[in-house]
Amino acid sequence: RIAIGLLGVLSSTLGIWLWNYAVAGLGPGGAGLYINLIPPYTVALAILFLGESLMTFHIIGIAVIGAGLYLAIFDRR
Repeated sequence: RIAIGLLGVLSSTLGIWLWNYAVAGLGPGGAGLYINLIPPYTVALAILFLGESLMTFHIIGIAVIGAGLYLAIFDRR
C-alpha cells in the first residue's frame, strides 16, 4: 500500500512539475494544445501494458484529435 501511495504521489508531483516546465518553455497557448494528447497516450499505454485491443473508436478518436491539433497549429487563416 505504501508503494502504491508513493507511486501516486511521485507521479503526480513529477507530472505537475513537467507540465509547469512545458508551460514556461512553450507558453500557455502552446502547452495547452498538447493536453489533448493525453487520451492517445493513454490508449497506447493501455495496449502496451494492459493488453487492451485497439478498436475502431480509438482510431477515430485519435484521428479527430490529430486533425484538431493540425488545424490549431498549421491552419492560420
